[in-house]
Amino acid sequence: MTLPFRFDDGALAFAGAATQAPTSPEKEEAPPAVVIQLDNVRVSFREGIVAVNDASLIIRRGEFVSLVGPSGCGKTTLLNIIAGLVERTSYTGRSEIVGNAPMAGNRDIAYMLARDALCPWLSAKQNVELANRIRGVDKKTCRSTALRLLDAVGLGNATAVYPKELSHGMRQRVALARTFSLDAPVLLMDEPFGALDVFTKIQLADVLLDLWGQERKTILFVTHDLSEAVGLSDRVVVMGRNPGRIIADIAVPLERPRSMKELQKDPLFHKLLAEVWQTLEGGLGE
Repeated sequence: MTLPFRFDDGALAFAGAATQAPTSPEKEEAPPAVVIQLDNVRVSFREGIVAVNDASLIIRRGEFVSLVGPSGCGKTTLLNIIAGLVERTSYTGRSEIVGNAPMAGNRDIAYMLARDALCPWLSAKQNVELANRIRGVDKKTCRSTALRLLDAVGLGNATAVYPKELSHGMRQRVALARTFSLDAPVLLMDEPFGALDVFTKIQLADVLLDLWGQERKTILFVTHDLSEAVGLSDRVVVMGRNPGRIIADIAVPLERPRSMKELQKDPLFHKLLAEVWQTLEGGLGE
């Protein structure tokens, strides 16, 4: 089967004081701007197989949304459409990212894959600097950004270490720092912690929550780990298959800031986890 994807390195580069004066009615705050919008997206392969059917999704500025579903339901395909890595002729419907049509190399997007994709000949600091160097950012800014983020992910003492000397979890920390180093308002994350052990996943999830809390970037996060999805997100979007489609959009009203470790003791967390699981299970049976 030939997939309709184009991969482009650029896209992966990866209150005032009270007074006696009458007060006017409180003005309702406008909802955050729509950053990602998909309307009735349908993706077909050349062989006539429908990979995704009638998918509609809106994500607003600063939201953390997770996308869950069985393998082959089109989660990564939707990420690739948003990133501009799927040929426009391969799907119908409307897709917009920050008000524009998706395109490869969009500087509004940083894309983190399941594999760390670090350059083995570069140190941890140099790997974090690389994407910004490619974008033409000055060396001083590249260096200060890389050092700040490596410290934030717990690798402040390993800046000169090369990938072969790092554990898989540490390599993913470097990749996470590289992703956040880009001045991109939107992060697409495709199972970035999927290959890690449970303990390391929880550690990195808390690191991600801290970074997101500081910068409030818009994140669309693909995962097969339902606990991870509920713990991280404002909403969990559930997909079913045959063909791939969105079957539910579940709000996650857990207070922030959060800790993945502490959430394990929260009854609401477990109630939401059960709801997502039941919804996913129902989609598998269709």
